[in-house]
Amino acid sequence: MSSDKETFNNKLLKQLYQKSLTEIKRLELQLEIERLKIVRTERSLQYQVDLFDKCFQSFLSPTAIMDQGFNFIKVNKAYANLVGKEVADFPGHNHFEFYPSDTREIFEHVVKTKKPYSVLNRVFSYMYDPDKGMTFWDGDLVPVLDRENEVEFLILTLNDVTERVRIAKELEYFFDLSLDGFVMLGFDGEIIRMNHSFRNIFELKQEGQANSFWARIENKIHGEDREETKKMKTDLQKGVSVRHFENRILLNGVCKWLSWEALSCKEREIIFLVVRDITQQKKLEKELARLDRLNLIGEMASSIAHEIRNPLSVVRGFLELMKEKEILSGDTEGIDLMIDELDRANSIISEFLSLAKDKPIDLKIASLNNILQNVCPLIMADAIKSDKEIILDLGNIPDIPLDEKEIRQLILNLVRNGLEAMSPGGTLFLKSYFSGQEVVLEVEDSGSGIPQEVLDRFGQPFVTTKENGTGLGVSVCYKICERHQAKMGFQTSPEGTTVSVKFAVENKTKKG
Repeated sequence: MSSDKETFNNKLLKQLYQKSLTEIKRLELQLEIERLKIVRTERSLQYQVDLFDKCFQSFLSPTAIMDQGFNFIKVNKAYANLVGKEVADFPGHNHFEFYPSDTREIFEHVVKTKKPYSVLNRVFSYMYDPDKGMTFWDGDLVPVLDRENEVEFLILTLNDVTERVRIAKELEYFFDLSLDGFVMLGFDGEIIRMNHSFRNIFELKQEGQANSFWARIENKIHGEDREETKKMKTDLQKGVSVRHFENRILLNGVCKWLSWEALSCKEREIIFLVVRDITQQKKLEKELARLDRLNLIGEMASSIAHEIRNPLSVVRGFLELMKEKEILSGDTEGIDLMIDELDRANSIISEFLSLAKDKPIDLKIASLNNILQNVCPLIMADAIKSDKEIILDLGNIPDIPLDEKEIRQLILNLVRNGLEAMSPGGTLFLKSYFSGQEVVLEVEDSGSGIPQEVLDRFGQPFVTTKENGTGLGVSVCYKICERHQAKMGFQTSPEGTTVSVKFAVENKTKKG
């Protein structure tokens, strides 16, 4: 009985032993699996650490990781290159050991508030490398918190924006000094930013004024251009950009031609305007059109004047012959009248010929004052006959290249026009002076002025204020000025008209 019991116990022990071995093997296998998982996790973590380190080191922006005492834990290559050091030189050193500056308060503020801090365009000078000069940086300092919500470490990211700041300053310089007017407007017309040229064009004072820019100029727009200008404004507020728009604006009694280019950004409700004063361009275009008409008339004159003059000469000759032989006895007054009219026609043809495009000019260094003094007796006689006075005022001027015959004709035409514009007892001033590298010939009468509608077309043949005039005298004057590369201008009012002819002077020319 005891033997059977012992056998049973041995068998039971053996089963327990086998079961224990199986469990041990299972546990060993489980442990191996767990070990392999740990190894795999360690490898994965190491891979991620290596990957992070590669990424961290490849950042273009200088980046540093510090503890809450601002000691370096890790920096990337870009950060190390700022001071010409290696990445390994930083751990264990304090940030302000390498970069002494006034930013410690900012770092302490981030640790205290646990909030990120950003700065733009901060100035920084390298203490150990002054040759680098002044630089500008954007920076972000971000705190990383632990489970207790305390700052565990700080991440500092920098971005060198020196070049961006330099370009911005150059653009700012261009913006402020450009002859074109630049402005940034809100959709409500508020001026956000404008340059000096824009301020000068519209005679404005400052940005951000309460009333709308459009409201300020609305009543100054030329009446004929107001509807088109309103349409431009409406298009811009709808987000439609504008190209090559032109209008006129009246400021202090002066009419300006303006050219507009505009970009409308509907999402930001901002309008970018570029405005150019093209008043002088319009005047030049008008002058070129006038010169083209004069050249056309000159070409016509040179081609047909001789054909007209020849038969006129024949008719005049026969009239003189008939008068001498008294063929038409008792009607010499009619013959004289016909001869006078033929002479007048011949004079008009001569003036046409003087407009000829290719008329040669004989320029020689001469004194304008001498020419004026030589012509003076003739024009004085004309003035005395009509009970008028001429006052000659000659300034100290240099000699300049002149064709004396043409300048004499120019003076006679201008003075006679001035005399004819005045009533008896009137005074005409004939001046010469030197101003701004120009010799100026000036004829000032005390007549009733030139109507604006005539002044706009002055210089065109047959545009005149005289009842029996042809307008060719002024056309001839313009042509003479053109051949001398001079500029002729008119200032007129009900009190009289001043004609100025300006001759450019080379720097080497000396006053005589």
